[in-house]
Amino acid sequence: MQKASLNPAEWIKVGCINHICFIWKDVVCYHVGCYIHFINLTSGEEMIHTATSHNINGDGVAVVTGHRTMYTFAYAENCISPIVFVKAYPGCETVCQFTDGVSEGYSSMTFSETSLLIALGNLPNFSITIWNWRSQEKFADLPNSGIYVDSQILRCSWGKPPNMLQLGRGSLKLSVWDLYTCCKKTVLAKHVVKVPDVKGTGKFNDVLWTTEGAALVVDMRGNVYNIDRDFAIESIIRADIDGEYNTSLNWYKGGLTVTGPNKEIRHYKKLDVWTCDWTIPLPYGLKHVICNKSDFLVAITVEDDLIKISNVDGISYLENQQSRINDICLIYPAGKYVVVLRHEKLLMACEVATGKVVSQLEFGKRLLCMVENPQFPYVAVGTADGYIYLVSFYNAKKPKKMASFHLYSKPFHKINFFEQGLILVAANMDEGIFFIIEGYPGTQMKVVAQVLAERQIVDFMLVASRACHRLFAIPVTGNQLSGNRILRFCVLSKEEINVKEFEIEQDTLYHRLLPMKDINRDRIFYALPCKSRSIHILETKRGDPLAKFAGEIKTGHQLRKFQMSINQYHAVTWGFDGFVIVRTADFEDCIGWCAPHHRYVGGVLKAYVDPLETYVVTLGRTGLVVCTRLTNEEPDEGRRADLEDLMDSQRFQLMFKRPTLGFLPDGRFEGKSWIEVEEILRTEREEELCRVERKRIMTEFLSIKKALQQLVTQNLEGPENEKIDLLEFYLDTSTYFQKRNQNKEDCRYMESYLKALIVAQDKVSEHIIKTYWEPMDVKGRLLKGIFVNTMCNLYVLLPPDQEGLKRLAWIEELRKIEKILSAHDQFEPWLPLKKDELEDNMSTQVKLPHDYARLTGDEYLEESGFAQLPVDTQIAILGTVCMLYVDRSPAHYRQGFATTFYQFDLQEKLCEQEIVKLKQRYNAFFNATMELKEKEMDNIREKHARLRHIISEYNYFSKDKIYLDIVDPQWSQHERPWLIMQVLDEEMTITPYISPSEQAILDAKAAEEERIRLAMLADDFRERALMKMMNGVLEVKWEDELKKDVPKPKCMLEKDPAKFTEEDLRAVRDYEEKVAFLKSERERYKNILDSEFTKIATSVRDSIRKFNQKVKETVEYKMLIDSGMNHESLRVNRSRDNEERRIALFAKEVEYTKQIKDTEAIMDKVKETIADLNKEMDECRNNLETLSTKEKILDKAFRRDIQELSPIVQEFAIKLYKKRPKPTYRVAITSAVLRDLAKCIISQERSLALTPECLDFLNAVDVLDEFVGLPPTIDEATWNIICKHRRLRIEYEVKLRAVQMQISDGEATLATLQRRVYFKKEKIAKLNVEIAKLRSDYLTNMHNTQMQIVLRRGLVEVPLTGSMHDFDDAILVPRKEIEEINTKIREAGSKKLQTILQNMAFHRVIMATEWEHQKERMEINDLIEQTNDVKSVKFTREMQQYIKAKAMGRKTEADSFEQEMEAMTANYESTIKDKREKYAKLHKQINFYKEQNVNLDQAIQNINIDVCYLKIHEEHDLASKEKEMVDARMNALLRRSNLIQQIQENHQEILVLQTELELLRLKTYPTFQYKVINTE
Repeated sequence: MQKASLNPAEWIKVGCINHICFIWKDVVCYHVGCYIHFINLTSGEEMIHTATSHNINGDGVAVVTGHRTMYTFAYAENCISPIVFVKAYPGCETVCQFTDGVSEGYSSMTFSETSLLIALGNLPNFSITIWNWRSQEKFADLPNSGIYVDSQILRCSWGKPPNMLQLGRGSLKLSVWDLYTCCKKTVLAKHVVKVPDVKGTGKFNDVLWTTEGAALVVDMRGNVYNIDRDFAIESIIRADIDGEYNTSLNWYKGGLTVTGPNKEIRHYKKLDVWTCDWTIPLPYGLKHVICNKSDFLVAITVEDDLIKISNVDGISYLENQQSRINDICLIYPAGKYVVVLRHEKLLMACEVATGKVVSQLEFGKRLLCMVENPQFPYVAVGTADGYIYLVSFYNAKKPKKMASFHLYSKPFHKINFFEQGLILVAANMDEGIFFIIEGYPGTQMKVVAQVLAERQIVDFMLVASRACHRLFAIPVTGNQLSGNRILRFCVLSKEEINVKEFEIEQDTLYHRLLPMKDINRDRIFYALPCKSRSIHILETKRGDPLAKFAGEIKTGHQLRKFQMSINQYHAVTWGFDGFVIVRTADFEDCIGWCAPHHRYVGGVLKAYVDPLETYVVTLGRTGLVVCTRLTNEEPDEGRRADLEDLMDSQRFQLMFKRPTLGFLPDGRFEGKSWIEVEEILRTEREEELCRVERKRIMTEFLSIKKALQQLVTQNLEGPENEKIDLLEFYLDTSTYFQKRNQNKEDCRYMESYLKALIVAQDKVSEHIIKTYWEPMDVKGRLLKGIFVNTMCNLYVLLPPDQEGLKRLAWIEELRKIEKILSAHDQFEPWLPLKKDELEDNMSTQVKLPHDYARLTGDEYLEESGFAQLPVDTQIAILGTVCMLYVDRSPAHYRQGFATTFYQFDLQEKLCEQEIVKLKQRYNAFFNATMELKEKEMDNIREKHARLRHIISEYNYFSKDKIYLDIVDPQWSQHERPWLIMQVLDEEMTITPYISPSEQAILDAKAAEEERIRLAMLADDFRERALMKMMNGVLEVKWEDELKKDVPKPKCMLEKDPAKFTEEDLRAVRDYEEKVAFLKSERERYKNILDSEFTKIATSVRDSIRKFNQKVKETVEYKMLIDSGMNHESLRVNRSRDNEERRIALFAKEVEYTKQIKDTEAIMDKVKETIADLNKEMDECRNNLETLSTKEKILDKAFRRDIQELSPIVQEFAIKLYKKRPKPTYRVAITSAVLRDLAKCIISQERSLALTPECLDFLNAVDVLDEFVGLPPTIDEATWNIICKHRRLRIEYEVKLRAVQMQISDGEATLATLQRRVYFKKEKIAKLNVEIAKLRSDYLTNMHNTQMQIVLRRGLVEVPLTGSMHDFDDAILVPRKEIEEINTKIREAGSKKLQTILQNMAFHRVIMATEWEHQKERMEINDLIEQTNDVKSVKFTREMQQYIKAKAMGRKTEADSFEQEMEAMTANYESTIKDKREKYAKLHKQINFYKEQNVNLDQAIQNINIDVCYLKIHEEHDLASKEKEMVDARMNALLRRSNLIQQIQENHQEILVLQTELELLRLKTYPTFQYKVINTE
């Protein structure tokens, strides 16, 4: 038998990935089951490491981690007492392995930057084990890490000395570990990170060390926190994003990337604060994201796909088509392809040999099960909505749907092929429904029958014969999915199915049935028991109801409840132990076995072996698909050829070329399942067969029904002696009695239930009344307005507590004594006192006054002067308005004088009593309003009754009726709360039940009342006596008389109007007068009713309005009372709050003092550690000095070995001896690596623990040792000596550097610890500063107390924002001071007004004087102008003659008429001449313009031609741009001109204002501007 467990996996499809990690910076690895998958991101190469053997590579993989700076990875086995392997990539050579770990296994691992490997144990202890994997020594072993969370993360820092973060995912548990080394001394210390209880801090999910050494942590809401030097977290990024995905934290491209909890990656850069500079939206959520100093992120999606993310290149898949695998099946008969069901909707065909995906087929429905046909290359899948699909993989690269069957409306859980793939059985295992389908591909496949088991089924199988199909099923009879019975269904046809049940011998529970291959397969079959590791053979016989045990086959499995499949080539078993065992079909020989899946993850779910028995394809319970080579032998070529010929045969080609018909109805059955169609067809067949019979039965039934109705009617209407019981007419008396008895039972049950419910409700009601109603002295009650929503309620009060009253009297007496004794010795910390004043006050003896016995608290209060203050001042100082409504007790503490909890308790009792007084005061006001409402309600009802009477009277005398609904005000339930405990008759919605005896009493009572009424009606003695006594003068109501109509005279009733006599006419006239009078009286009565209605309605309206106003005043009064109660409560609460602040400050001081002590203790421990490390450092330095002395010894030894050589050779040998390869190892390399390198230099071997730089260095040393390119004087022996000593010297130098690096690492550790001491000192100094600040705040709280002051809102002149800081700089000024200041302001104002009036009078005098001065100057100027005019006139001779003649009284006309005519002629001629010259000039201009017009017309015509040409060849874009430029320039010019105009206007306005300013200045002290008048 081949041991296939030693063969590695050919390929895997992971199904589900939970964790990934980097090896160096370009290799990603993850583990699943027994395998580790490696992906080289640079070359794209993939590799699988198999761990299925405890002695070779390990028993499964529990956890894997990679080194960040080397191609090294480590993993731990998934078993008890696991081995931890450290291996090199890509050869997977074992570097070392550790067997001294914990027995419970490991849950997380990580490498440090140096040589440490840290492993976290599994539950229950979660221990921590640390190894130095280079020296293979255990660094530390802690049995308990202190964090008890199932999923944890370990992260090591980048620099030296290393630190480690331990996080419990999904919790607030976080620790920082010191992993320090100093020479041979190790320091391992744990620091628990303090997480403050701050709202919004979510559960932590990931941690990160930055390259600068900062430790960051992210919570489930995407918020990022930093761990400070005191190991406390502080928020640096606040996102507060809601989502369902995990968050991850990575250092990427100089910033921080936060993934989740939504579908987004956010990148943050730190400038002054962390800011988000870019985001990457994701099409799906991510489970885990990693990065290792690369240009991309690697992540696992929620669908378990592996992707690579870059902010430049986007998202690409590293591994796709490998996740969420639900089922697999092998494609027969060749077995070259395996079909994988993914995401319950996608079928994927893969090559068995390579795992390569060749095709995919996606369904739009949810697929629950899948099975292969053992003879033909197609599979059947069942959906969640009752469909069966047949999918052909004859051409695996192009799969297609062959046929579909809509059988059912519920899901199919299992499908199986039987009888060489000719019969398909689909089953709903929960309800036990089976469908049998039969047929070949390429033909019509028919549904043979439907089998109903009507119980839950575990498994089934089918055996077919010519006569029938036998279906065997195991029903569920155990606690699990198992049974000890077998149901056999013999399917003869669709309608004929025989059922037989077999009990299994010894009541063994089975979970699987499989048919055998012999002729008795319908009686003997394989059964898989639940509690055994063997295969049982069961046998049934005809006539025997017992299935007997006929034999068993040992399987070799280590766990029970395995699975099995069998075909013509082999039998395969698999189970929870992870093993797959392949045997021949007759179970005689074992072909091979393998263990592809680990037992801790559920083992194997399904397994297939190809027909050539070369590969085993298995599906694990985690969704992992593994292909393992079963045997290393060559396959049977003859069988391979036969299978290939079968696949290429013409039979198969025709079979899969022709269409296969299923059951997918259309037409009238479209959308219906096979069950529904069969039910419809069956109903139609039955209707067709029974139509005539049904018609006959219905006719007979109707005739019987009609005859029975007639008989019942005759019986009911017949005489009593002929009536018979109705039971005689019941044709089905048994059903009648059954329903009657059932009705009686229902009535009896309902009666008992209702009685019990009534008793229970009465009990609850009684408890409520006794507990919450009767104990109340003042019971709750509500008062509502009439026809409005205004309402107010009564304060509920308990009876007076006598003990409380006694204690209150004692408190008042105590406060009286306290007031008297502390009259001159009060604690007022806000007042600054000198030391001598304080000593004098403390030395003063307390004395009782001589009249203490008669002095009461109120009198003392009056004597103290407080009572003489105004009421507003008293309210403001006391901080309450209670004194306005009740007599406030003088025992209250003044604000600021209560400083202890005992005083607060006394003050609280006094405040409670004041609140009770206020409630009683309001209750009295409420009761008065309630009494008023009762009176108003009665009054309104009376007036409403009168209004209704008025309306009825008015309608009686009017044709136009008035319909007015007058509603009386009603009392609500809340206003009559005692009615809740009573059930009135009118509140009953149904008529109460009256027993026959009660009904007889009520009938007798009603009969007696009726008898008395009739007797009173018959005996009218009182009425007749009254009428006789009043002798016809009994008062009759006027309105009643108005209702009587005037009787018509007899003539009007009996005679024709034409025959009226004079008496008749007189009677008619009297009748008409009476009718007219009655009508006028009725109108007068209507007017009286109208005025009365108006008066009453107005009165009702006014009374309602007044009462509602009273209710509103009651509500306002209640608000005032509430304000008084709130004032009292606030005083006590504010005092208690002040005390709480004082206690909180004291508690903080105690906490800070404790932190100082703890910090000092930590400092002492760190100092002790520093002292121990200094001793180790001294030892290392001594070793360095010792090693340094070896240099001369090596030089002397080399010179001694070459002293026999010639000087020239010695000189050249020394040069070669000093030649060294260039060191390429990095500064961050560790001393352990250098020691390994020194060993390899001498041994000339290659250690797997060496870094690539060290290997390059060794290769360079080997190149130096090559005997190439040397002078002839250097022979091979000399060269060997040189190489030997040079290697010794290089080894010495490497060791020396290793010691130096060890010392530098120790110094770095010491520096880190010293910095920690320095930080602790800083913390102590800060805490001392905080303590000093607390003490200062304590004193400030004592000195600067809060006072509650009640003022009117108008008197508060401070801007209010709702914060106490509004009153930080507020000043409380007494009203008296304000009034005095106002008086002085009024006096100053009156003086100012007088001064203003005097100034105004002065200004008026000045203005009058200026006006007179200006007037005189203007008169002078006028006279001067007149004088100048007179002087400038020339006095001619004609004027002199004219004046002289006028003075002498002579005529002044012209000498003669001829002179006047000559003058007129000359004037006319001159005018004509001017007109002619003007005409000639105009004529000339017209001719000139005509010539110009002709030229202009020609120019216009030419221009139009040019314009048309330009328009044809015009570039519109250029024109539009030019127009825009012109418009822009014009707009700019226009804007410039507007601005210039505005500037000018502003300048003018400035000049005007300056002038006005100068004028205003001159008005104060005016100056008369004048110039010297030149009168000469």
